[in-house]
Amino acid sequence: MKFSIIIPLFNNEKYIEQCILSVLNQNYDNYEIIIINDGSEDSGPDICKKFISDKVRLINISNQGLSHARNVGIQNSTGDYILFLDSDDYYSCNFLSEINQILQNKKYNLIISKCNILNNVKVRRFLYDCEFDKKTMTSCSKEEMLNHLLDVKMKNVVWRYIVKKDTIINHNLLLN
Repeated sequence: MKFSIIIPLFNNEKYIEQCILSVLNQNYDNYEIIIINDGSEDSGPDICKKFISDKVRLINISNQGLSHARNVGIQNSTGDYILFLDSDDYYSCNFLSEINQILQNKKYNLIISKCNILNNVKVRRFLYDCEFDKKTMTSCSKEEMLNHLLDVKMKNVVWRYIVKKDTIINHNLLLN
């Protein structure tokens, strides 16, 4: 199973390196990282450049907002599943392998991850851990899927979703 991790970047030089390293240090290696530089004015894009490889891409766009940056990531992804990671958050070391293990038994269209909130002085950061609320959306219409996604406890936080890319494309679920 290949995962596409989309990381929008806008003026977050303080945390972007730890964010990227949390993916690169996974104990699962079938993934790609797509960093979308959404017009950053700090050194964040320069930090990202040192990680560019066959697993890490940096796409520079003019500042058009978080949803547009994520959509650019989706459109440039090659993975089976899309994951969104904010540039000031990070994964536990076995996050991707746990997702892969879940998907070996059943090919869910959507998995909703749990996260731990870490208070770091004035900044609330999230550590994505290996507990999941599994939901299957195999036969849902676009409207039913959107209603379900908006019905979870933490509304409108796409960074909790692991979504099958075909589901996004087939239901035209690009972000607004």
